[in-house]
Amino acid sequence: MIFSTNKLRDSYGGYDLYKSVYHFPNWSNPENLGPKVNTAGDEIHPFISRDEKLYFSSDGLGAYGDQDVFVTSLNGYKNNEARPLEATVNSRFDDFAYLINSQSGLGMFLSNKAQKTHPEEFFFQKIYSDCGAEQIFDSLPKEVSCNDNRYCVKLDVLGMADLGDVKLN
Repeated sequence: MIFSTNKLRDSYGGYDLYKSVYHFPNWSNPENLGPKVNTAGDEIHPFISRDEKLYFSSDGLGAYGDQDVFVTSLNGYKNNEARPLEATVNSRFDDFAYLINSQSGLGMFLSNKAQKTHPEEFFFQKIYSDCGAEQIFDSLPKEVSCNDNRYCVKLDVLGMADLGDVKLN
């Protein structure tokens, strides 16, 4: 489990991310994820994808603006620099609470980039392929094929899309 708190003594400042492992019948002592992830600012909203990537938001790592979404490999996080996601996700405003289904490529995050008084949901589709080109979609498909490499898509932010009956798995 990865969690965020500002209550432990070994904090770098603000909210830091910690790891705790369940060994029946107890959880291990929390372990700070270290200076490649944590800063004097706030690191919050952790999410672990099925492909073992750790996504989180930080206002201390510096990228595009206030809170930005970062990713690092859960394996080797102490040695790997966390890197910010693309500008299609991050903005000069608060971008946070990133979630993705790494099989279907469907996900969402919250942001106040639309300059509203409260954060809005932004939905996206990311199809993994080997050609590296980027394509923008007008709407989400009804189903997403995880094994179809005919399309070269990295990321598409669709704004206030209605997921409707899209299958997420």
